Amino acid sequence: MTSYALALPGFEGRRVFLRTAGVVSGPKILVGDVIAPRGKRRGTFSVRKNDGTLAEVRLKHRVLDPVPIVEYEGRQIDVVRRLKWYEYVWMALPILLLHGGALGALFGFGAIHISSRILRGARSAWVRYTLTGLVSVSAAGAFLLAAALVQRWLGH
Repeated sequence: MTSYALALPGFEGRRVFLRTAGVVSGPKILVGDVIAPRGKRRGTFSVRKNDGTLAEVRLKHRVLDPVPIVEYEGRQIDVVRRLKWYEYVWMALPILLLHGGALGALFGFGAIHISSRILRGARSAWVRYTLTGLVSVSAAGAFLLAAALVQRWLGH
């Protein structure tokens, strides 16, 4: 999970953060160190501004991107830059493992998840691409090993 500071009008002097989704938990909004309560609509959080009024922060999921789109008072807040088309292609290469059925999907989507987090990291571009390439190759190797073990275990 990574946290990103949000500069929201009405919260001057207070820290507001977006915490990205974890393995089993969704993204959250934090005001200070406290997780904001969920709003009435799906994907929303209710936050109390400095003047005491309630505002709504809405998080919209982006495909393959761990950082959701943030909407506050009807406006989209740019938390991070959008990923480029070639970054999506590069991190989605393990999708080719889907040809291996459920086991391939497990390794493929796991590699995509890890790669998306690496591409959002602060490392230099060549390090991010090298690491995500290694993740893809490792996922393919782990899939082949697991498939061989499953075949051997099933006696085929």
